[in-house]
Amino acid sequence: MGANFVRLAHYQQDPYVLQLCDSLGFLVWEEIPVVSSVGREKFKENAKNMLYEMITQHFNHPSVILWGLMNETIRSQPNDDLVHNAVLCKELSILARELDPSRLLTQAQMKNRGEDLFKYTDVRGWNKYFGWYYGTFHDFGDFLDEQKKMNPDQPYLISEYGAGSKRGYHVENPTFPDFSEEWSLMFHKAHWEQIKQRKWIAGSAVWNMFDFGSDEKAGNIPHINQKGLVSFDRKPKDVYYFYKSQWTDDPMVYIVSHTWLDRNGARGEKKNIEVFSNCESVELFLNGESLGIKTDDYIWQVPFEEGENYLKAIANKNVNSIADEIIINYTVQ
Repeated sequence: MGANFVRLAHYQQDPYVLQLCDSLGFLVWEEIPVVSSVGREKFKENAKNMLYEMITQHFNHPSVILWGLMNETIRSQPNDDLVHNAVLCKELSILARELDPSRLLTQAQMKNRGEDLFKYTDVRGWNKYFGWYYGTFHDFGDFLDEQKKMNPDQPYLISEYGAGSKRGYHVENPTFPDFSEEWSLMFHKAHWEQIKQRKWIAGSAVWNMFDFGSDEKAGNIPHINQKGLVSFDRKPKDVYYFYKSQWTDDPMVYIVSHTWLDRNGARGEKKNIEVFSNCESVELFLNGESLGIKTDDYIWQVPFEEGENYLKAIANKNVNSIADEIIINYTVQ
């Protein structure tokens, strides 16, 4: 896909994961499972033990660039919990710097009450889901600009952003939050554009690479967190190919969508067909006839007819050409 940064989940990883990251040249954020709420003395003791074990066991993995101390510990809790959060964050940061003064410390928060915590870590990570759990897509950029104005000197990471979707579930007119691949694409296109525009953002991590089991989730696949770019059984969704077109240097082309091959509508009705590519130009063909060459905004209005409609996209980069093709079965209504 072209990614070069991995935020690992909220627990220490098997050594094999770190070995793979080392060999592939990934940049890694690894963290301990201090998640959602903070306990008292026994909790603090356990958190410190986990941090000690993670750093001393994984210190020699060159892929690790960030030690993570907390994730979303600022929630709708009584105000006194904020004090315990800050005390624990301070003590964890002191221990981490003693064990490894060479690496930066970070944490991920989602509530805007975390200033007492962010002063103990070098990099602030924000978990934000504008247009999924709250707000609109473009509230994301406004939030980032406000944060930059408030804290101009501290590095920023977007540690989480994402939207749920079911691979192969498509709708003509997506509405929030319908778990369609179309809504997910709208979400990610809007967020990625706002991230790209702000060069001061150090990096970003989509939540999540793969759909995974989560008992509390209730989308259109019960008990699965569907925010993955790839399905639970490791099949890429359309959004995976969107990011591939943005991130990889290897020439790629993908007609959207390989999982929406049965369509319907009026005879000759023109429907938008998009192509993801990182190439200099793309030409789209319908049943052997060219629908035109585009050098950006790879979207064509395609007049489908009853039966099989053969689509082929040919992309050109330097002197090389690559192609993608699908057959759409169209039913006239």
